[in-house]
Amino acid sequence: MSADDFLFSKDLNGAALTADNIQCRREKGGPMASMPPFLEGIKINGRWALLYSKYDIGCALERHKSSDCLGYHPDSAFRIAAAAVLYMLRP
Repeated sequence: MSADDFLFSKDLNGAALTADNIQCRREKGGPMASMPPFLEGIKINGRWALLYSKYDIGCALERHKSSDCLGYHPDSAFRIAAAAVLYMLRP
């Protein structure tokens, strides 16, 4: 999914999800780093029907603290999860 997808847009979220407000740990023991959100998925009839993240969102939403976890910062995970919910609620 490209960084300019509607799912990450200002129109949907109030503020665009970009490297300015998304942080993720991409290597074990590594630091949190700014990056655009990264999701994959399947579209059916032009709408996302399935979303997948290779970077953990669940641990961050539960505020599980582990430097081995490859995943988003809790604030970033919340933004991405909220975007997914808002997207799915739109007709």
